[in-house]
Amino acid sequence: MKELTLRELQLHSLKILKEIHTFCEERGIRYTVAYGTLIGALRHKGFIPWDDDIDIVMPRPDYERFIREFRSGWLKVAVPGEDSYQPLARVYDTRDTLAFSKYGWKKGERGGVWVDVFPLDSVNDDPEIFDREAEECRQQWIRLTHMRKRLSSFTDLRHLSGGWKLWQRWARTLAKRLKHTKAEIMEADRELLRMMEKYPYGSTGHVSQLGVRGWIYRDHYPADILDQTLLMPFEDTQVRVPRDYHTFMIPQYPDYMTIPPVEKCVTHTATKFFWKDK
Repeated sequence: MKELTLRELQLHSLKILKEIHTFCEERGIRYTVAYGTLIGALRHKGFIPWDDDIDIVMPRPDYERFIREFRSGWLKVAVPGEDSYQPLARVYDTRDTLAFSKYGWKKGERGGVWVDVFPLDSVNDDPEIFDREAEECRQQWIRLTHMRKRLSSFTDLRHLSGGWKLWQRWARTLAKRLKHTKAEIMEADRELLRMMEKYPYGSTGHVSQLGVRGWIYRDHYPADILDQTLLMPFEDTQVRVPRDYHTFMIPQYPDYMTIPPVEKCVTHTATKFFWKDK
């Protein structure tokens, strides 16, 4: 197998995004690109040159419709709490590519290149209560992430590293397997999903993305943040972005239009992708 170059990975994930976009436009499902993908749209009219994934967000009702209704001849959706050990949906390639990851994330067949789909959930309107409850979600996400290391296989780790690092990582994985069962990991994921949906959607005036919180930030958005979106150029296509994208970006990326220093222009390192037939 041949590893995808960064540009091949970008273009293959873009193919997935195009199919998601078409499906959502036809069904009236609200979505926008988010995080580094949104920065890329705003600042580069495409990918951040060193970015290696695509992220999108959907309001919870649209998200639930999407994971229930999306169909494709070459893509599947890994559903949280069912066949996925993480608190977000992942649309992944089943035809052309394979992924090898430090953090296991799904049951069954090995997936390929993916696009992550995050739900926005209703949260408490009081900023102090929101911060406390969001921190509880963050701590649960950190716990779940550490547990998911148990799910990586020797094949995963062999594709990520060699030599002493491979055996060191494998020893740590075996230790995790003694400590956590797959059932415990799935239950930890379901517990986080319950925490995310504490407030029925639409019952408060604010929303947030609570599932993946690797850092602390104050994304306490108005509930209507995704009610209005617009199309923006991205590579050779157009994607949805929040009409008020500045409000969406500021809590996490206050200086999002500034290119960071060279030492911070790096890709993710926990996953490698390979062509199946090359």
